[in-house]
Amino acid sequence: LCLQSGLGSETSQVQLRMGSNAPAETPKQKPLNELLFTSLKEEKTIDSLPVTGKVPTWLKGSFVRNGPALFEINTDCFKHWFDGQAMLHSFSFDGSGGKIGYNN
Repeated sequence: LCLQSGLGSETSQVQLRMGSNAPAETPKQKPLNELLFTSLKEEKTIDSLPVTGKVPTWLKGSFVRNGPALFEINTDCFKHWFDGQAMLHSFSFDGSGGKIGYNN
């Protein structure tokens, strides 16, 4: 997730990685078309994500997005994002300028 924001003359960019030891990019990743249709079966709660950069201190609250999660039900497979089952992803900003939490 990459967030860019601008408020007046202040512009910030924050990059988040899901997983404390995961590199930003790995040389042997699955092709993007496979990653986009990989089922997400686990729920995760991460109290504090690793942050590169500075989160604006005025950023406080939650960002919730709806996205695809399951592309298989029993023996049926779905090949379109609108056909699979959804999952909510929530990013929480505490206003301290450095702590971001994640839940799905």
